[in-house]
Amino acid sequence: TRDVLRTDNISQSYLSCMTKAIIKLFKLFALIRVIANAHKQQETTKSAPTRDPVSDGDASTACAHPCFDRLQRLETMINELSRRPVEIPEEKESLLLGSLDRIRSMESDLEKTKK
Repeated sequence: TRDVLRTDNISQSYLSCMTKAIIKLFKLFALIRVIANAHKQQETTKSAPTRDPVSDGDASTACAHPCFDRLQRLETMINELSRRPVEIPEEKESLLLGSLDRIRSMESDLEKTKK
């Protein structure tokens, strides 16, 4: 039984080491990707400065620019929605109330058939 426990401990420590190594490898790949993207962003900034929305070429600011654009679009959408009337038009409300009445009558019919 000692051999089995020892083999089990060795395999678990090996698995733990391999897991840590794989995680470190993924972190290394992510770091390389970030560096490559920053370098690529700097090259595009140098080659076409009019296309880049950021004057200093900071990669994090360049990544944030599309987010700011989306936020601005969302803000305009919210402003448009806030301008709309809060109440439902009467014709739509009457349609909804009619549908609700039909649903209630169907529910009562179902309750009657259950009994």
